[in-house]
Amino acid sequence: MKKIKVAILGIKFLKQIKEVISNFYEFELHLLKADNLDHLSSDNYYDIIFVDLSGNNIEDIVEKLKEIFKHIPVVVISDIKDSKRVYEYISSGLRDWITYDEIYKIPALIHREILWAKEKKVHNLNMKYMRESNQITGLPNFEGISRKIEEMFRGNDMFAFLLMEIKSGARRGFGDIGKREFVSKVADIILSKLKPQDILSHIEEDKFALITKDIISIPEMINDIHETINSNFLMKIDFHAGVSVFPYDATELSGLLRFSQAALIKSKESGKILSFYSISISEEIKRLDLIVENLKNIKSRDIGEIFSLRYQPIFNLKNGSVFAYEVLLRPKTFDGKVFSIPEILRTAMELNVLYYIEEWVLYESFRKAKILEEKGLKVSVNVSPEYISSRNIYKTIRDIADSVHANFQSIILELTEDALVDETKKDEFDMIRDDGMSITIDDFGTKYNSLRYLRWIPADIIKIDYELIKDVPRSQQDKALISAIINFSHDIGKVVIAEGVEREDQLAFLRSSGCDFAQGFLLGKPILWEDAFEVKSLKI
Repeated sequence: MKKIKVAILGIKFLKQIKEVISNFYEFELHLLKADNLDHLSSDNYYDIIFVDLSGNNIEDIVEKLKEIFKHIPVVVISDIKDSKRVYEYISSGLRDWITYDEIYKIPALIHREILWAKEKKVHNLNMKYMRESNQITGLPNFEGISRKIEEMFRGNDMFAFLLMEIKSGARRGFGDIGKREFVSKVADIILSKLKPQDILSHIEEDKFALITKDIISIPEMINDIHETINSNFLMKIDFHAGVSVFPYDATELSGLLRFSQAALIKSKESGKILSFYSISISEEIKRLDLIVENLKNIKSRDIGEIFSLRYQPIFNLKNGSVFAYEVLLRPKTFDGKVFSIPEILRTAMELNVLYYIEEWVLYESFRKAKILEEKGLKVSVNVSPEYISSRNIYKTIRDIADSVHANFQSIILELTEDALVDETKKDEFDMIRDDGMSITIDDFGTKYNSLRYLRWIPADIIKIDYELIKDVPRSQQDKALISAIINFSHDIGKVVIAEGVEREDQLAFLRSSGCDFAQGFLLGKPILWEDAFEVKSLKI
């Protein structure tokens, strides 16, 4: 039997209780205080609670414990033998009452209560499953998926809510067994096409709902599901889907459901398989489809035909001059309003072609670094965690720099905190820095382990993430945090870049706080290479 979690309120017979329990069970003991029971609830799970108190204050304690009687067995050990009072307490939900001369009963009582708790837990799980699951497919029903959606709302990440209506023209002749087999087979087919993080629900006989964050891949996925279902049934299948997107279409469940239903109706009326509620998202996905097709053939194509680079100036806040240009990747013929380059790069990673894109970015950036060096400027380029972990990063960067005759001193390598998880790469980073290349920790301050990395990563520059910058100087908490990061960075010999500067009051605060460098739309938008040298210094 597992270790028993026992709580005891009062200590009069603590030693004896511990002795009789330990003769039969391994146990974990928690001592409770009578004046501190407000925290106690069914969430603080115990296998059993013993209350060892005298008669003069037992009523107050029992009253406090009544709320948890239905969840956890509570047993009173007392010198009271008044049967009327005992009956009254037992009737209110108390599990048992043992007098001081009946302590020998405790082992059997514990065993009985543990069995009761286990049976109740299984019963509750079964009831939860029955309440939140479709009994034909075993998938979450509408109540089940509603709870999942509420959880996702709290995460604030963009996700799609799909409604799929799947009907067979021959279903009338199926009979009940045939219907169940058809629906179960359809559910299995859909599940086989989903990613582990996707959530499928069976909300009505003919309708399935799906939650996914991989919005870019929805058209391809729906076509694949449709074709597979058709190939598995020798009958006409009506398949239609409608999609709404959080937070662009709606920010609550009722809105997502209503708009997905509207998109589903539009799909049926137009004879299409799939419709998005938002026309703008639908058009954007069509443009993304072309990029995805290009990514699949990237090994045989010039990457410069698919992507271009932009250069955003980073300014020195002490004298207003341009310090460096950060290289930013942009897909050609696509100006995404909903989907950003990270979504496209995630798709590239899934297609196993991200390496080719990153290699191209490094070559192009290092070639520009050679030109910028003559102007006394640097180039700053981001390298993904996946790229770093998959190779000897020092040798790779050294080879690329040598092939285009770029000087390490003119290059800044930007690493996100996720890229710094593997501390076995420290030697490679040390060699990069020893050869003169600067290292920046990008998006600093947004992860719990930011300060930890400063202990071992040989970084020269700390780049404060936009999420911390956006609310200053209005947020006193963020002001204090940014000031602390700047002061701490200076104390350990690092310089600081603030990214995402979009307002004059932000710039004024950063200057007054001693921030070294800044970039953002207020100071300079990402521009083409040909326009880089036309950027003027800031007016200080």
